[in-house]
Amino acid sequence: MRYLGLGFIAGVTWLYVLAQIPVRPWLLYAIAITAIFAAITVWRHATRNSANLAIGFAAASIVGFVGAIYMAATVMGQAEVSASGRPFCIQVASPSDYTPARTLLDLSPLTMRAATASGRSMMHHAILVVADPAGAQLFHWSYHKRQFVPGTLNDRTPATARRSFASRTRISLTACQS
Repeated sequence: MRYLGLGFIAGVTWLYVLAQIPVRPWLLYAIAITAIFAAITVWRHATRNSANLAIGFAAASIVGFVGAIYMAATVMGQAEVSASGRPFCIQVASPSDYTPARTLLDLSPLTMRAATASGRSMMHHAILVVADPAGAQLFHWSYHKRQFVPGTLNDRTPATARRSFASRTRISLTACQS
């Protein structure tokens, strides 16, 4: 039973490392290397309990996967709330610019992250563009508030909303147009 807990802790450590690499890569690589050596040591000494170790690691991975799906659904739901029935599109940060979100996987915390340089970022994790008769309204995603917040760093974006990215009944993969 002890190895089941160790496997779960190892899995959670890996999920944390994967989620935080853009923020503090040097620290997380050190944690990852330490976790690898710890897992090897435990695995070598736990030959009869290796199944429990694997089950714990798998359980942590499943919890992380479910959490990522939940967060993607939260982002989509908050986009619909912020758009108030108007057409919208979501753009996610890429290494140099924003690209339209094409699938719900693009909205998961494992992929929807702003690139950082020296601990600073000049981009948002995602931008919501809402069509409005007076002009496009821009929002940015806040993981802290778990919602889209009005305004962006630079109030211009290369795409406009053509129709809703998703609705409860269907998903449109071509919501943003340049």
